[in-house]
Formats: sequence, C-alpha cells, structure tokens
Amino acid sequence: MAKKLLIASAVAAMLVQTTPSFALILLDEVMSKDVQSKTGVANLTPLQKAALEDWLNANFEVKSSKVASQAQEVMLSINIEGGRKLQLSDGTMWEVDPNDVVQSSVWITPFPIRIVPSDSTDYPFLLVNKTSGVSVKARKVAPGSQAEQKPSSEPTTTIQPAAPTQPSSTQPPAGQ
Repeated sequence: MAKKLLIASAVAAMLVQTTPSFALILLDEVMSKDVQSKTGVANLTPLQKAALEDWLNANFEVKSSKVASQAQEVMLSINIEGGRKLQLSDGTMWEVDPNDVVQSSVWITPFPIRIVPSDSTDYPFLLVNKTSGVSVKARKVAPGSQAEQKPSSEPTTTIQPAAPTQPSSTQPPAGQ
C-alpha cells in the first residue's frame, strides 16, 4: 500500500512538472470549495486532481484576462536563510512556520505566489506556490522588526578605554 502511495505521489509530481508554467488551470484556484463539492472534484484523490489539471492545461487555454492578471501577480523574490524567510516582489517579508521550512527551503525564485488565510493562529497565512500548488504557513514580518533583523555572526562587545590608574602601593614600580 505504501509503495502504491509513493508511486502515485511521484506520478502526481511529474504531472505537475510537465504542465506548462504559464497560465495554469489549478482547480483549487478556479473553483470554490462549494463548487468542487457540487461537481465531485472535492472527492478526487490528489493524483486524479493532478491528472485532471494536466488534461485541462493540455486541452484548453485560459482566457487572456486571466493571463494579463497573472503578469501583475506577486512573485517570490528572495529565499532567505534557507527558506525561513521569504521576500515577495511587493517588498513584503514573511517568516515561515518552522514546520514548513522543509518545503520553502527548496523554493527557487521567481514564481507566482498566492496568499490565503490559514487555520493557524501563529502563522495566519498560507503562501501558495502557484506553479506547484505547495503551500507553507507564514506570518508577515513588519519592516524593521526584530524578526526581520539578521543576527550578527560576531558577538557585540563594547570595549571602554581604561581610565589611567595610579600604581598600587602593593605592587612595586615597573622595572624594579
């Protein structure tokens, strides 16, 4: 059973990778949960859903208005600290949930990102890689906040010049 699941996951990944990276039809983006439930799409396995998306992308073109809107999308600009932080093309900085850094650490820029609410209180947003469909939980980092500042690799120590001292009476003068 585990072997079949592994094979199904590999096939789904190949299907996603062979789909053109422009103007993709991703069912989770073009269909609400209600419509997916009514049409039966919600009952598809991930492999079946990927196969349907692949077939749709191979046989249909997305309306040009959708393509135009994708040109103005938010993109991943910089992957920072091995996926712990992500900067988007709109200048926003995001801290990724430590449990999701495994996924974000391999994200190579640029690709379109969709931002949606998550069910987490600590990381209230999902950053969705629109090319692969993989998402990570994240929270927006305010500019200049402590979370955005990179820790220095050098310890910060301030050395104050010593005040001139008088030789102590218990120590002999220098040179004796």
